[in-house]
Amino acid sequence: MWMSANIGSQSLQATIEQTIIKCKDDLKRLLLLFLYSDLRLSSHLELLEDYIDQTNSRVAIEMMYIKLRHMMVTHDAKRIPASLITAFKKAFDKRQKLSNDYSSGSMVKSFNVAMKQAQVDHLVHQSGE
Repeated sequence: MWMSANIGSQSLQATIEQTIIKCKDDLKRLLLLFLYSDLRLSSHLELLEDYIDQTNSRVAIEMMYIKLRHMMVTHDAKRIPASLITAFKKAFDKRQKLSNDYSSGSMVKSFNVAMKQAQVDHLVHQSGE
């Protein structure tokens, strides 16, 4: 009922934003941010990055990492936007930090490997294979 009353309307963005602000449950807030992001509402990547900074939940960060990687792989344009890469790197770094695998040399190498694989997967997705 809530979705049918708000979907496609200008009030949907405001409703989701207000709910995100009021929400104290980390997982519910994450799911609201995913909805906001899926709708490609304004500043969705910035809100995802803010969430990455605020949470210390390993599960939430893992879900965010997977979400951002999926967004990169399935991005419509041939070139992945820098803002999306920045958000992905932030999630990657936080994921490494929370998993106690935070030596800077290995982290840079690990990120480069993860990024290269995401780019390859993106190109495969773009080619329709």
